[in-house]
Order: sequence, then C-alpha cells, then structure tokens
Amino acid sequence: SIEGNAARRDYFEAYNHVDIILDTFPYMGATTTAEALAMGVPVVSLKGNHLFASLGATLLIHGGFPDLVSTDAGGYVDCAVRTANRIARGELTKQMVREKADASGLFDGEKFAGKFARSLRDMISIVEREAGG
Repeated sequence: SIEGNAARRDYFEAYNHVDIILDTFPYMGATTTAEALAMGVPVVSLKGNHLFASLGATLLIHGGFPDLVSTDAGGYVDCAVRTANRIARGELTKQMVREKADASGLFDGEKFAGKFARSLRDMISIVEREAGG
C-alpha cells in the first residue's frame, strides 16, 4: 500500500502492517532499507553497478541478508517470491530479521563512530604526508 504523510510514530507503526519490501531500482533505498530492517521487515534488493544503485544491497549484505540481494531482474523476482514463501511458512519472521540486523552491528552507532573517526584520522594523515613531502 502507499501511505501518505504521517507523524514519525505512525510512520514506523505502518511497518507492522508490511510483510516484505521490494526495493526500488535503479536508485535503491538506504534510509528506508535500514528502517525496514530495524522494524523487522525484510527488503529484497536488486544490486546495481554504481553507488546509488547499490545502497540497499550494501546495507542488506552488511546487515547479514545477502540472500535478499539479486544482480538481475529475474533473480529479483525469484528472490521476492522465495522470501514471501519463507514468510508465509514462518521461516522468516520480523523478530528474526530484527535480531539478525541487530547482531550484524549495522545499528551500532558507537562502533560506527569509532571507525568513522579512525577513517578521518587516516585521511588527514595521508593529506598531511602528501602536502609535506
């Protein structure tokens, strides 16, 4: 279904009425994919060949869901059907998706901040070396 504008709480409540999300293409979701995983909703994504065409797939892979990523349109459809069947059989639940996403570290802000800070320090060191030498 298509939802209209909603308060943030109502927006997240709507995920309780969604079984599966089919990522858009050629430009994939990033925020929506992360929010869906946090709410326990699996997302099926078609990985493209540039940054904005692979954001959803990247989140899914690093979130522990490489089986929800396809590299061609036929695979995307097959993956969506396979995922819907797993949900219908109770083999994939919202609780399972939430737990797996949490365990992946995808939502670990402290870990991310540490890695981001190290990356910035590394970049500054490279720039300083190149400027000085």
